[in-house]
Amino acid sequence: MKPSFINKKGFTLIELLVALAIFLTVMTMAVSIFLTSLKNQRQGFLSQNLQDDARYIMEVIAKEVRMSNVYTATSDNSQELWIKNQSNNNVRYCFTSIDGRPALTRKIGPSACNSHGASDRLNSSQVRVDGRFYVRNSAGEQPRVTVVLHIYPSTTTQPEMWIEDTITNRIYE
Repeated sequence: MKPSFINKKGFTLIELLVALAIFLTVMTMAVSIFLTSLKNQRQGFLSQNLQDDARYIMEVIAKEVRMSNVYTATSDNSQELWIKNQSNNNVRYCFTSIDGRPALTRKIGPSACNSHGASDRLNSSQVRVDGRFYVRNSAGEQPRVTVVLHIYPSTTTQPEMWIEDTITNRIYE
């Protein structure tokens, strides 16, 4: 007669430990893949937000510069762009700091960018922007404004974008 413990079916402790190790390895890999895809999705949203802000900023500046007289307030390599728009208003675009964050503002009026007064922020609060304006206003040539933007999220330094666009004035004198 056979002993009774030989006919019993079940798992040994070693089989249970091996199955548990395999399960934990698969779960660790699954969680790792999930966290990586979540991180990539957040990074994609940040990049999309940066692109949206950059596109908006460039469209606003380009639209106004094309139909305005272009002046420069300080130098050819400036953080300030001064134009006189179709309504004969002085408009200044300024790279400045709002609440300790770099921003691009649009100010209407004769005063300089760093003076007090109403100004409109062009970038969203989730994005920081700094950069330069380069104005080429030679005799016999149409004025050209090159805008260089460095745009990055407010919460981190990555991702970041550098964007450059040259806009030609459409007013022929």
